[in-house]
Amino acid sequence: MSLSVDQFGEFHHAVHGKHPFAWQSRLLAQIVADRSWPGVLDLPTGAGKTTCIDIAVFALALDAQKQPSERWCPRRIAMVVDRRIVVDQVTERGRTILRALVRQDRPPVVAGVARLLQSLSHGDEEPLGVFTIRGGIPKDNGWARTPHQPLILASTVDQIGSRLLLQGYGVTQCMRPVHAGLLGNDTLVLLDEVHLSQPFAQTLDALAALRGRFATTGLPSRFQHVFLSATPLANARQPFRLSDDEKGSDSPLGPRLHAKKESRLVQEADREAVERRCIDEARALIDRHDVVAVVVNRVASAATIAGQLRQHAAGAWDVALLTGRMRPL
Repeated sequence: MSLSVDQFGEFHHAVHGKHPFAWQSRLLAQIVADRSWPGVLDLPTGAGKTTCIDIAVFALALDAQKQPSERWCPRRIAMVVDRRIVVDQVTERGRTILRALVRQDRPPVVAGVARLLQSLSHGDEEPLGVFTIRGGIPKDNGWARTPHQPLILASTVDQIGSRLLLQGYGVTQCMRPVHAGLLGNDTLVLLDEVHLSQPFAQTLDALAALRGRFATTGLPSRFQHVFLSATPLANARQPFRLSDDEKGSDSPLGPRLHAKKESRLVQEADREAVERRCIDEARALIDRHDVVAVVVNRVASAATIAGQLRQHAAGAWDVALLTGRMRPL
């Protein structure tokens, strides 16, 4: 079975249970036609930028149908964002794709993608490796042991950035060139929330310029980097944006892009009063909404509010507590 661009919607539905947005299919068609990713994906929040992972995987499977000398698509897909919780979400999406690829009852289009990805490995590895590179968890350098395997890497800026510059947290002296070589070749770097990571964006541009300056004849040049942002960038490189139809209120994205975001200011006398008010507001809102978030700037307050809400919930709804530390300068 040969794979075509038109089957991406079928693949996406088989993996995630829903069809892709129009811009996602349009982006795939564009990168396959251009044999290159746009320099910038200028997309609003909530548009589904994480689906770029699915697009990159599908594009790689399409590219695997060609002769090795004709291939352009990087086999390592690194989504980089300077928020650990988003990194973990990217990892989970990668694992969802992997689970679909190795299922016994997978649809033909998913089986076709798995077979093509497997053909790039020339070994017994799974069709797709999924790894997380960030602090706060046990390190796993297994991704560097199979340089031929298609990979999804979810990473923070400092982890990928340091490795590209022949450093790397917890990377031994002898393995630093290996990590730098693997990430600096045959890799697609998707830098999300680029407006928060300008120094790394400048580093990626500089590394790309160096590659062009010192390119060796005969070595495939399959290193690309893409900036993703909901904030318009000055002097954006080849920006990809939503069309007017895709931004319309009656489009599938319309409910997200045109949702009302009402706000009001309420003043309280002290922190205890703020905590009580947060609890009362959350209890009132949960009757009308599936998910309610309470955001405060103290861990102690977050724990207090979560504990009180659990008591009020009495098992009727779940309460999750998420806390994090601000890093010192």
